[in-house]
Amino acid sequence: MKAKGPFPWLSLLPAVIGLAYGASPVDLIPDVIPVLGWIDDAFVVPISIALTVWAIWRRSQRAVQRQPIPVDSRTIR
Repeated sequence: MKAKGPFPWLSLLPAVIGLAYGASPVDLIPDVIPVLGWIDDAFVVPISIALTVWAIWRRSQRAVQRQPIPVDSRTIR
């Protein structure tokens, strides 16, 4: 079902921050350290995208739960 209302732009915030962090030269662990420098990027970007997907999914589930289910005599049989 399609959720009614405006698109939740705030739900995209984790993905935007994660992608900006992945593209940024400033890291928690510098990329100069060969393996460890890439590991933080490898965790931050997918986790931020997963959080965004979850937030949008959760909003769509709330919209579906609020819609009443029509019931008539044919449904009950």
